[in-house]
Amino acid sequence: MVAIRSSEADRLLASRQEHIRFYLFFGADTGLISERARKALRLSVDDPKDPFQVVEMTSEELASDPQRLLDEANTVGLFGGKRAVFIGSGSGNIAPAFEPLFDVPPVDSTVIVEAGALRSDSALRKLFTQHRQAVAIECNPDREEDLVRLIDAEVARAQMKIDPDAKELLVSLLGADRLTTRSEIDKLLLYAHEKGVVDLDAVLQSCADASALVIDEAIDGAFAGNHAAVSETLERVFAAGNDPGGFLIQALRHAVIAHRARLEIDSGTPADRAVETATRIMPVPFPRRAPLSVHARQWSAPKLARAVTTLGDAIRRSRLEAHLAPEIATRALWSIALAGRNPGR
Repeated sequence: MVAIRSSEADRLLASRQEHIRFYLFFGADTGLISERARKALRLSVDDPKDPFQVVEMTSEELASDPQRLLDEANTVGLFGGKRAVFIGSGSGNIAPAFEPLFDVPPVDSTVIVEAGALRSDSALRKLFTQHRQAVAIECNPDREEDLVRLIDAEVARAQMKIDPDAKELLVSLLGADRLTTRSEIDKLLLYAHEKGVVDLDAVLQSCADASALVIDEAIDGAFAGNHAAVSETLERVFAAGNDPGGFLIQALRHAVIAHRARLEIDSGTPADRAVETATRIMPVPFPRRAPLSVHARQWSAPKLARAVTTLGDAIRRSRLEAHLAPEIATRALWSIALAGRNPGR
């Protein structure tokens, strides 16, 4: 079968697919990979906790003993019924173990594989996309519409309501990892349970990290060429006890992603798609994609490359002269703000 896009996966996993014997879950969102793989497991057997129905192994264990997959997948359960082999994410090369099994697929067993980010030419990914009883399901960070759908579903399940402004803020704070997202939503619903309504104050008290918002404000101010915003927000960043080195790393990450996206734009890729591609390699929370898209459009590739160099040098200097780290970080952001006044030149 062909690869299944992340947006199509939930529909496929809504019910048991009798014709599918092999599932591969891969991509940038490890939490979503885990969630979907476990959902496939629940669809494949009567009791996922029954050791007679489910055999779990790591990719390293399978790589060291490829024959084991063939044996386990063709083992008949002690009490009959469906069985599953669940292979956890790891660094082992497991593609060779699947080749003989794909030649003669099991009748009553399902094989489920968790993997990380796989290139399109990955041997494992190719095997799954080319076999008629296999699917390769991409798991990328949630988009805004995915988050809205997930929030609405969880709020409804808790028999609660959420105010529109609270939902808008919550969406802006989520999205980097599905398990983290679910954890934050669960925490929020527990916090607001007595009221029965999730309002703006509940989101601010339960989920919003004020220091993270200020850090984002400082980075965005620098890349927008706003020297005053950088000075004001950095004072708050360091007054709150944030590590200058950690702040510089976040700013460097922003510059690297914007640079990668800009190179894609220069090769003819639309800006939004370029940012989406860059953030698959280096995932960021959904709300960070909008400023990244703006900066990738406005800044030239050479200027972004210089920003990367400036921030990298600042990180090295801040480690050597830790007592001067706040001043080093501030000067690095001032330098970027100065460049941000004419970012395209």
